[in-house]
Amino acid sequence: MTDSDQVWEQGWAGEQPLFKQYAQAERLVKCRNVIGNVAGQFLVYGANGFIRAFLTKKGYREIQEDGKKLLDPQTASRTVREINSAVNEFWKTAKRLRIMVQEKEDLRSLHDKTLVNLFKEFDWLVIRIFAYFLNTWEATVYHAEEKLKKTLEARDPRRWEEAFFTLTTPSEPDLLLREKTAWLKVLKKPSKNGIEKHMLECPFLFQNIDSEKAAFEIMLKRAKTDSPQEIGSEIIASRKRLQKTRAAQNGIFKKTKSKEIRNLAFLLQQFALLRLELKNCWTGIHFYLFPLFASISKATGSSVRDVMMFWSMKDIAKFLETGFAVPGKELEKRKESYLLLLEKGKINLYSGEEARRIKSAALDKFLPARVREFRGSVASKGTAKGEVRVINFDDLRLIEKMAEEIREKFVLVAGMTNPNMMPLIKKAKAIVTDEGGMTCHAAIISREFGIPCIVGTKIATRALKDGDIVEVDADKGIVRKQ
Repeated sequence: MTDSDQVWEQGWAGEQPLFKQYAQAERLVKCRNVIGNVAGQFLVYGANGFIRAFLTKKGYREIQEDGKKLLDPQTASRTVREINSAVNEFWKTAKRLRIMVQEKEDLRSLHDKTLVNLFKEFDWLVIRIFAYFLNTWEATVYHAEEKLKKTLEARDPRRWEEAFFTLTTPSEPDLLLREKTAWLKVLKKPSKNGIEKHMLECPFLFQNIDSEKAAFEIMLKRAKTDSPQEIGSEIIASRKRLQKTRAAQNGIFKKTKSKEIRNLAFLLQQFALLRLELKNCWTGIHFYLFPLFASISKATGSSVRDVMMFWSMKDIAKFLETGFAVPGKELEKRKESYLLLLEKGKINLYSGEEARRIKSAALDKFLPARVREFRGSVASKGTAKGEVRVINFDDLRLIEKMAEEIREKFVLVAGMTNPNMMPLIKKAKAIVTDEGGMTCHAAIISREFGIPCIVGTKIATRALKDGDIVEVDADKGIVRKQ
């Protein structure tokens, strides 16, 4: 093993709860049979709820190598079926858990063995969802993307890039179009029950919102301000784009007469669609856990947000079994900073000063110095110049507030984009992310909107700050500070 193998590189960043970081570490221990979950080391550093997740260079290569298994069409098809099954099982159990907690008459009944067992079952399903999300990650699909690129280039050296972008764009309705279509039905006959049902079907809208009341108020505002005519027009336009994409893909398939190209396109398109379904699971987990968070908050005196953001699933399970809560001092230290470290199959959690000390020793020497330009993968071609806005939050209330305040189009910079960022994406002239490949949300949505996009830079949210003026050259995959 060389020294470069131990260099930590950022995988993703964002405002995410501790319990989700724990699940992402546990998948690398408990789900190593799931393609892509093979890295032996993993580190997450969180400060005030904003996290950065790191893998070593060796870990990246291990994931890329494991991803070669997806080049086998049978393995690829089986993986797609497994993901669909995992998503369905997740939602069935999430609904059962939510209903069971709601039916509890007092806090003491939370320590019920049936509830404890169901929660542990749900915890395992959360870990599996994150494991399958890693199936669709940039490093895991690297060889599938490269194989498709080289195969297309060999057949048409001049137009292969256009064909590649076309074939990696889904031609079936995705989660966002389904949500928009369902919301239009609610708008035509608005009711409290209709809005609440929509919220349960699309919890990705409420990532890091800390109460059902706040989530309902967001949707009530949308119900009053959204135009059914505009949404209807957007749905028609989206369906036309899908038809156009499908026709272009069929033209490529007919011209190439390649079963391999067809199989690779199927895999990457399905992963793009399933990535959103998996995001709906892991961004919407806490929405289904609101009744539990509220009960724990009432029993312990901690705020719902503190329970949601700084308790682990293990902490919750321990509370349900024994009544033992995370001590107040420990909670305050976690809020300030924490570090999760997976090494040699063991996961350790550090908080406060100890977390900062370990972070400094492990990461500071690998953090980028001042950079004037950096590179990533081209997801949507074009160039743009503008002012940077770094999006380091996922709360829809903050997203909509910022979108209302922005007067000029800007360069959106984020660890990754999520579906609830659409109000900001609509005002972006370009997108740059730390994480992502050709099937990530930023890649697909930027091609739909026709704006330049560079993904997988690994350092964008650290190299750039609000107010920076940058040139996004998405023809060459370069971001330059002006």
